[in-house]
Amino acid sequence: MALPRRTRGAAWPVGGLVTALVLVATAATAGRLAPHGGGLLGLAFAALPLALVAPAAAPTAAAWGLNPGRPTLGAAAAILTVGVLLGISPWRGPLPQGGGLRLVDGPTGQQLQVRGPLAPAWREQLTLRSEPRAYPWSSGDHPVLVATASVASALAPAIRTMPGPAGRLRLEVASRRRARDFRVAIPPDAPVGAVEVAGRPVPFGPDATRWTWGWRVISVYGARGPWTLDLTTTASAAVTLRVADVQSGLPEGLSHLVQARPPDLLPAHQGDVHERWVELTLQ
Repeated sequence: MALPRRTRGAAWPVGGLVTALVLVATAATAGRLAPHGGGLLGLAFAALPLALVAPAAAPTAAAWGLNPGRPTLGAAAAILTVGVLLGISPWRGPLPQGGGLRLVDGPTGQQLQVRGPLAPAWREQLTLRSEPRAYPWSSGDHPVLVATASVASALAPAIRTMPGPAGRLRLEVASRRRARDFRVAIPPDAPVGAVEVAGRPVPFGPDATRWTWGWRVISVYGARGPWTLDLTTTASAAVTLRVADVQSGLPEGLSHLVQARPPDLLPAHQGDVHERWVELTLQ
């Protein structure tokens, strides 16, 4: 039975507005997934909101003298969603993808690592090869594309041994290029027990080294000046470790790679970084 004519104005703002908003949001979601092969996934994702739309749309349909069942409303909403999806262009373009370039500058040479999607121009400008791991402590589940780099080497971090009690090594670490982020990598066979950074203990449980092949890897962010690294030794043998400072951006010799990045490939996570590693052997 149709509702009185005076109820049409009250029913439309509620049911019609909810219906329109859900349909546009569903089309936007499906449209964003479509370029990546997820168009069907987007429509499947729309099934729940479409089912919720049906009760809200019922008063609107009844106000216009219609009395469809829920399946009919759902089918009509699905057809309208597909039409909106095909007609909306702003969501049909490819999504920006994240990646970056990492220059690993160490005592054994320089290596440029490509993280994420590969820009077409990089294929022409770089001789790339696949390596199973980015570092000796990487899990190995995600191979990395690397190329040999040849640019002016950056200044290595300044590391100074400071006096300390027996059985304890204290290092003062600073960046000569004003980097504020650092990495420390302690190999599995190093006779090192407790570790402190700037006077604060760094706990290492079983889970901390399970995926790093036994290496203990420490990241230090936002250092505004020299900071201290304290290592408690467990034997009288020499201690070997690696230290790096990490600076955003790439050196001038690699600026052509940055300029060749297409607009839909954005530097994500840390972006483009330059790591300057040194290896130390301490007694």
